[in-house]
Amino acid sequence: MLEAVPKSLFSPDFRMLEDGREVTVLDASAWRERAEIEIAGAACRLYRRGHMSGAFVIEYQEVVLASATKPSAFRSAFDVDVRGRRFTLRKPSMWKRGFGLYEGGVPVGTIEPQKGYSKRSTLDLPTTLPLPARVFIFWLVTIIWRRDDAAAAGS
Repeated sequence: MLEAVPKSLFSPDFRMLEDGREVTVLDASAWRERAEIEIAGAACRLYRRGHMSGAFVIEYQEVVLASATKPSAFRSAFDVDVRGRRFTLRKPSMWKRGFGLYEGGVPVGTIEPQKGYSKRSTLDLPTTLPLPARVFIFWLVTIIWRRDDAAAAGS
């Protein structure tokens, strides 16, 4: 199980811990939907292929490890492909901030804030997914959270 710990109160960056040990840092851009991680000395880029549309991807040396698309601009959900395995990442309830990961409609994982509106989160995702893919899925959740926070601030 992974734990995402924000680097500071206002930072979009997270330390990713597994069994209390840091395994990578999600270095996210505060202005764009971009991020970087480094795992075992290998840098991975996370980004959106288009400005307002297009797939979200994580790549290592120009090879796409996983991708995600938003089926609707009005829903907090992504269709995720990890090496041919297809998942849906969505909120199981509009009243909660947490997300569920579903494979073939069956729940296989969760991403939950540890407290109310805390950014510190617990990622209970399948360990059959490579670590970069699990971090990518969490990054997608942070994108929705940032969009939700921006919308709430504007209302």
